[in-house]
Amino acid sequence: MNKAELLNKVKNVYSERQLIASLKRDQLLAHYRDNNPQEAKKLESQAESRWEDLNNILELAAKNALPSVAKNTLTESPTSTDFNEVYKEISNSTNFCNLCNDTAIYNGGKCPKCFSATWVQVLRENIDPLLPQKEHNFDNFDLNIFSEDSVNTAVGKVKPRKQIEGILELSKQFLEDFPKSSDNLFFTGRAGTGKTYLAECIANDVLEKNYLALVLDMLKIEEIINNLRTKQRSFSTKAEQLSKAQNDYNLLLEADLLVIDDLGLQTDLLTNPLAELIAILRERNINKKVTIITSNYDIKDLKKVFDERLFSRLMQNFKMLPFVGDDLRLKRR
Repeated sequence: MNKAELLNKVKNVYSERQLIASLKRDQLLAHYRDNNPQEAKKLESQAESRWEDLNNILELAAKNALPSVAKNTLTESPTSTDFNEVYKEISNSTNFCNLCNDTAIYNGGKCPKCFSATWVQVLRENIDPLLPQKEHNFDNFDLNIFSEDSVNTAVGKVKPRKQIEGILELSKQFLEDFPKSSDNLFFTGRAGTGKTYLAECIANDVLEKNYLALVLDMLKIEEIINNLRTKQRSFSTKAEQLSKAQNDYNLLLEADLLVIDDLGLQTDLLTNPLAELIAILRERNINKKVTIITSNYDIKDLKKVFDERLFSRLMQNFKMLPFVGDDLRLKRR
């Protein structure tokens, strides 16, 4: 499934809401007319009068004899004030969203009341394994679990609590700038220091801003790439199989934010996984898409795991953010 298909599913949700609201509205209006026969008769008379006025205007227009008085006739048939209020009340009770009237649009943009929740709902229903965990968000981010004790690093002694406070500030700026001028970020540090959790907090925030944010570990990315390459090389691949593999790969390119977790883990599915990754990142940079990478390895170790020349190319467009301290998962337990 690609991004266009996901957006089309959102469109279908709104079309379904409009249809349901219309059916409910018709039922409630019919019930109102049944219980208010005098009002119904007045409305019917007004409708007949307006239809006659329209026919007269069309006949005069055909003869090029449309006087100004006839122009005004159609617009001056007042609808019952009582009925207008009833119609408004019924519409408000049947629409899923009273701000955009189930159109998804408000003041020329996406509806601030309902679109975000609808967008996330569609994503959760269709590509949930590729999304950040819902509970990983800034509301649940607990600074108190980070130690105030200094730890030794390559640049001297650092307090994990102070370090993460600075990274949080950078993350907030990242989200304010997103997606126009956000930097690609590289989170590095030992396992359990909060890298993936913070990356998923950022991704969930991006989702709520109506963008597409994915979180995949490196093993899953290698699996998606290998699946496409295998299908491309095989002469027995069916068209629908190749299309699905291509769409899965395209999501890696189309996501407004792609979080690549655990760089350094390898499946041996690909001969040169870093070269494939660089090709994806190059395409994403061309299209101004933002990427966050996390790794349990430090830079020296990553240069040993990968070809140093290729790794240097990978690092050109990333801002490095080191995480320090003990394994927080062990601390929680």
